[in-house]
Amino acid sequence: MSNVLAAGLGIALPFFSGAKTRTGRPAPSLNRSVAVLIACVALVGLQALLAAPLVPDIAQGLGASIADIGQALGAYGAMAALSALFLGPLADRFKRGQALVAGLIGLIGGLALCATAVNWMIFAAGQALMGAAAGVVLPTAYASAGDLAPAERRSAILGRVLLGWSVALILGVPLAGLLGQVIGWRGVFAGLGLPVLLALPVAFALPDPRTERGTGQGLMSRLGTAVRVPGVLPMLAVGFLNMTAFYGTYAYLGTAVRAALHGGSAVGAIPVLAYGTGFTITAFISPLIDRIGPRRVLPVAALALIGIFLTLPSVVGILPALVVVMVCFGFIQHLVLNSFIGLLSVRGGAQRGVVLALNTAGTYIGLMIGTASMGRVLDAVGFTPVTATSAALMVVAGGIALWDRRRA
Repeated sequence: MSNVLAAGLGIALPFFSGAKTRTGRPAPSLNRSVAVLIACVALVGLQALLAAPLVPDIAQGLGASIADIGQALGAYGAMAALSALFLGPLADRFKRGQALVAGLIGLIGGLALCATAVNWMIFAAGQALMGAAAGVVLPTAYASAGDLAPAERRSAILGRVLLGWSVALILGVPLAGLLGQVIGWRGVFAGLGLPVLLALPVAFALPDPRTERGTGQGLMSRLGTAVRVPGVLPMLAVGFLNMTAFYGTYAYLGTAVRAALHGGSAVGAIPVLAYGTGFTITAFISPLIDRIGPRRVLPVAALALIGIFLTLPSVVGILPALVVVMVCFGFIQHLVLNSFIGLLSVRGGAQRGVVLALNTAGTYIGLMIGTASMGRVLDAVGFTPVTATSAALMVVAGGIALWDRRRA
């Protein structure tokens, strides 16, 4: 699994050579810092995704049902949301590196619990611990990208940090499935602990340019201060709606594809790889977001995403067309993510860490609502109403983004 971390940095490093300081000179320290942030995001993404192809094996190994393991995986999302809401603002009081290390140690503990679980409840406890860790690592990594990036390059740097998800999407699911056949599902969870362990010292050394950190205010006071920052609430709403729409469709896309093509897990992995490819391609053009402006990009990208959701049901049974649409899906979703997270980072200012923690909480609440509600819709009336619901959510998100652009 240590090769996964190396592969992620290998994908990202070609983009780093263009990083500049405000004086125009190369910024090697920024390059190294961004590489560390990519690795941290990739590790969170990997542990979040690696269970998907292993669910039947985990259930068999623990003498549990698929539904039991589903509940265990649900504990991850619940704890990630709670952690981002309550621990994320607390982490803002510490150096970014210290907060990342605390989260990564939590990941190691959760992976160890999952790898050694003797029943599904202990496995659920491990998932919950990993979710709590993710709720600290992700907002800290995004906030650190905003801290370190020059203002004129913030979207470009954030785009590179988001490459961590590309590494997880492209490598995580297929690699977990392959290694699961060789070393078993317990070995997969245990093996991921090694690159997380290797990331600890470099994460701890991450520079923190902030002159001020979180104040001694109480939690509710800090959350209230953050949401009152002008322009933050609209972007939090866009993020929540986008994540609910995305996960509501994405969680059941593999099921729809396998049913339409009468294939196995390998067929279900094809759209995941195509999506990850499109998500990665966006990193090449992320500097354009800075030039055009994320407030202009976001409404257009939201409109394009509506078209993607409405197109998906007609191509799930046509593999070449599905691959093309999924590449576009990944490309556009990255534009949406980069735009609203970038705007939150800029608008958050001194409250950046708390604001991005709120966004992470909204992400995982959206994940829970989207997957829980759309599963019932899929069972009752099929895949087309699922994607139509996601499109409707993006209509609202796009409307908010357009209003936000025009109010300037």
